[in-house]
Amino acid sequence: MVGQEILKRQQHWERIADHWTIPKDHFLIREEDDITLAQIRYALDPYREEMRLSVGRVLDIGSGGLPTLYLPKDVLPRLVALDISRKALRVNPASYKIVTDIRKGDLPIQDRKIGAASMFFVNRYVEDQDNLLKEVNRVLEPGGRLICMDYNTIGYMQECAQFSPYKLSVVLERLGWTQLQVVQVTSPSFKPRELAEDSYTIKGSILLLTGKKPQ
Repeated sequence: MVGQEILKRQQHWERIADHWTIPKDHFLIREEDDITLAQIRYALDPYREEMRLSVGRVLDIGSGGLPTLYLPKDVLPRLVALDISRKALRVNPASYKIVTDIRKGDLPIQDRKIGAASMFFVNRYVEDQDNLLKEVNRVLEPGGRLICMDYNTIGYMQECAQFSPYKLSVVLERLGWTQLQVVQVTSPSFKPRELAEDSYTIKGSILLLTGKKPQ
């Protein structure tokens, strides 16, 4: 039986799934403020470049709704989509879709044949990010890649954890990972010239964590 807390979280994400499943309402198309949207769009290029290096099946954690907007096209046929919202997953192009509550970081995958794991603005929704990385390490093939991108601040009521790639790198180092890199893609002062002065709000930095599981 599904626990009451998990059920409540699933119901919440079902209610707001349209923000991810309807293109005109997607956060990559229409954000709350111009600076947030500009930051995320700017960060898409380095994220996609890292994703293009992936081979084999790609586990997209928190993939509920329109990964076509942020993943390279050649990745989509290899996609394994994992999300808490059934409604969001229904519009996902992946042939293999998993409904689960990822807040505790558990991955309901038994085989170890995943070539890459992706988390695009998802880390802050996970309470136990250390455990999530241990699970990613478990399901990845030797040489498999990890690509995580998120803000390093907490900005919304539903968010429950801070994305700290430097601390997460320590977890991966303990698991034997050596090829780890953290890049600050945008800083809190990031502001495209075309934005009006009154559109500026501080949302924190966007950080990119990448790594490769040892062979």
